[in-house]
Amino acid sequence: MGVSVCASGTDRVCHGTKFIGGGLEHCGFGFAWSWSPKKGSVFLQAIAAMIALGVACLDRTIKTYVEDFLTEPWALLALMGMVWGLMRWAELEGSSPGSSPGGSRNAALRWLMLGGVFFGLMLLFRSLFIFWLPVLAGGIYLAGRDRSGGRWQRGGLSAVLFVLVVCLVSGGWWVRNCEVTGRWMPMGAQGAASLRGGYSDEALADWGNWHSQAEQAMQRKLDREEGVLGWTAVEREVALADLAMIETRQWVGEHFWELPKLGAMRLISHWGPWRIDHVLWKIMAFLGWVFVWRQSRPRGILLASIFLADAWTTLVLYETGGRFLIPLHGLLYGLSGVGVAGCLALAGVDPVHPMDELDSTMAKRGNER
Repeated sequence: MGVSVCASGTDRVCHGTKFIGGGLEHCGFGFAWSWSPKKGSVFLQAIAAMIALGVACLDRTIKTYVEDFLTEPWALLALMGMVWGLMRWAELEGSSPGSSPGGSRNAALRWLMLGGVFFGLMLLFRSLFIFWLPVLAGGIYLAGRDRSGGRWQRGGLSAVLFVLVVCLVSGGWWVRNCEVTGRWMPMGAQGAASLRGGYSDEALADWGNWHSQAEQAMQRKLDREEGVLGWTAVEREVALADLAMIETRQWVGEHFWELPKLGAMRLISHWGPWRIDHVLWKIMAFLGWVFVWRQSRPRGILLASIFLADAWTTLVLYETGGRFLIPLHGLLYGLSGVGVAGCLALAGVDPVHPMDELDSTMAKRGNER
């Protein structure tokens, strides 16, 4: 969604480093280890981590996208960093100074700012993440309020700080886009043209998936404009964005009553493929979120805001065969491991004694002697 005349350099950089994405999805096993049931032994943590790693290794979807597209590995990396920062903030927020190492308010805010830095990078990699920002800010507000005992000022200040950090990281690029286009287009000019492909007859006929025919038709219309040969690349792209917005509004007006159907189809395509293996580990990921929520409601709120932001973005933009879900795969892998470990804990399956129980048993035997 940035100005395409300057995108080629980014593409070359991403192409030269896309191998990074081949292993980034394995980051989820760290989340699985950290979020697995704490009342059990290290056995459940190990099971959660191994499940996450196994699902990442067996799932071919993300590996295919990493090879086919260029920004997914970087978006996945930045999202994992953002999640780690926000989860640490949720853990430390509201704790009193000295209650635990690094448990002060300042330490919590540093983790929150780190999450903001990573989200700012996400915007530089994929501008469409801008639609996540209000939802994430709302999640941070609710999590901060919950963690601080219902004090809305604490949650509000945390949300404002997060947004400010994001703006500091991405603001320079937004200013540059406005200067290049000569218009108020902080996200660049490509987004409007892409949006037209999501609001089209072709998208409606293909479960909400984006198609290029509408954009190609607009390009042909521009070719017939007077003086088009004298346009610069930026002028043409701005003209394309203007035409796309006009046609998109017209299409929405003509198909207004079909928008709910289009949105539902987008979400169905977004969470596909619907093979039995994908359905199983995604169900376990949902259960993993439930177990995280039970252990820490602020963390559960933050994770819910991430998934709501992802769904919201898909609803208002378009779908591309599940591509927008790829950055979330590492998180989903980790949650699937937590889901399996949580189910085992509920069933009482834990053959290894927790260390505190083992210590107390050994002490009891020592006293008996």
